[in-house]
Amino acid sequence: MKIKKEQFTFLSQGQKVRGTLITPTKIERKIPAVIFFHGMTSSEKGYIPIAEKLAKQGKCGMTLSIRGHGDSEGNFNKLTVKNAVQDGLNAYKFLIGHNFIDKGKIGLCGSSVGGVIVSIVAKQKKVRSLILKAPAVYTRKMMSSMTYQQSMAKENKIFNELKDINDTPSIKALSSFKGSLLLIIPEKDQIIPFKTQKNYLLNAKSTLKKRMVVIKNADHGLSRQKWKKQFVSEMLKWFKATL
Repeated sequence: MKIKKEQFTFLSQGQKVRGTLITPTKIERKIPAVIFFHGMTSSEKGYIPIAEKLAKQGKCGMTLSIRGHGDSEGNFNKLTVKNAVQDGLNAYKFLIGHNFIDKGKIGLCGSSVGGVIVSIVAKQKKVRSLILKAPAVYTRKMMSSMTYQQSMAKENKIFNELKDINDTPSIKALSSFKGSLLLIIPEKDQIIPFKTQKNYLLNAKSTLKKRMVVIKNADHGLSRQKWKKQFVSEMLKWFKATL
């Protein structure tokens, strides 16, 4: 199937967020769509090839760089996770503004801090299917008062000493999610503890369907090609089955 890529810009709290919309070249009816949210210090770049594979299956893949990352506006040293969540909400609004999107078949995929974004967006918006890859967890106070720069400087301590994990906004948000949830955990994640990530699945008690996949020996960023291939394979199968 032939696909096309279109760069876009939308405003989030007055700043420009840039990304790429990837669709089949010929669209004859409304199609499902997936928005991809990257981790901290990353960008949309690594997700464009993944979204292309999704488009070849007849869906729309939307990638973007949250503010302070990639080509989007914003200061990494001043923005917070709360700002990132707002980017996620505005990205959802931008996506469903396209008349070829099936609003009943929206999927979200988030990596690390992207997992926080998609969990909270899924509580506030209509979302059918979620994938969380190595999801991070932040308290409400951390989300609003700790900048990206500050959280990166202390990330190992933050995630290993975090208490009351089940009371964090993203995990609480998933407790009422009624769609389908896939949790992908790197077995040897050096940043976010395995048990912290697993709490997302344990607290998602209202889901239609849920599954956990552990990528053996993998690190947080899936730095080896075979780990990335496994993630992409699981992602394609999941959204094919649930959207």
